[in-house]
Amino acid sequence: MSEKTQHVVPYGEKWAVKSEGSQRVTSIFSSKRLAIDAAREIARREGVDYLVHGRHGQIFWPPPIPGRFSEDEFRAVVRELADEARPRRGAASRKRAASKPTAA
Repeated sequence: MSEKTQHVVPYGEKWAVKSEGSQRVTSIFSSKRLAIDAAREIARREGVDYLVHGRHGQIFWPPPIPGRFSEDEFRAVVRELADEARPRRGAASRKRAASKPTAA
């Protein structure tokens, strides 16, 4: 077992999984999503963490930490916040919209 954190990194126009400290990549994927899935599986199997980097090397997603949101929980919260931020069309604005003359 390598016991090294797995990193999802850009690899040209593709994405790769690489063990921490290694010069060589473990696998290359056509999409970031596939690379993340592979890194997550390797990390789970080896009992290590995984990190997802952005196109410019910044860490984009750390592994779940006890007391923090899981990836699915994080996505759900972001969706909920986005829904709350959208302007709501109340009854008054619907009434105004319905009473506006239409161009013929």
